[in-house]
Amino acid sequence: MYHRLPLFLATTALAIAVLAGTPVAGAMRSAVLPKDSVGTLQLRANAVTGPKIRNGTVTGQDLRPATLTGAQVRDGSLLAADFRAGQLPAGPKGDRGDPGATNVVVRRAQTTLEAAGLAQAVAACAAGETLVGGGAALLRAGDTLSADANVDVVASYPAATGITAPADGTAATRWVGVARVAAASSTRLVVFASCARP
Repeated sequence: MYHRLPLFLATTALAIAVLAGTPVAGAMRSAVLPKDSVGTLQLRANAVTGPKIRNGTVTGQDLRPATLTGAQVRDGSLLAADFRAGQLPAGPKGDRGDPGATNVVVRRAQTTLEAAGLAQAVAACAAGETLVGGGAALLRAGDTLSADANVDVVASYPAATGITAPADGTAATRWVGVARVAAASSTRLVVFASCARP
């Protein structure tokens, strides 16, 4: 029996080759090579080629270093996260921005409320300074808050010149405060302008 095994195997191989692609050949292959019986050791060098590998089954861990080149990578398929820090070149330097409000000072002005009616005070930024905010308050001596019911602030806003409110998009240079006085008071109207300078 054993002296006929090589002849049997040769005949089977010839039949598989002749009947390749037919159900008969598939059945004969299964009889000679059971499922999961062929491993890495049974493959000849370069026996597995690209067309024989199912798409999406090869990952980066399966590749040797420097296996892929730039020409083999589709344009637009890489993200910044795919690169190590410092691998991407820096872009061109942008235009220098305006200096920020790193040095802010407060300018203040005040007026006494000794007569009934309207009273105003204007706190203006100095030359070279930029107005970044402001406000108005009713204060007593020592800059304590006033609770006098005869006075109240009716307006607090920025202005470009004088006491006229600026048009939309206009740079302001001062802060205006207006108080209404029902009866003479020791309260003061104090206006603050927050000004930034380089």
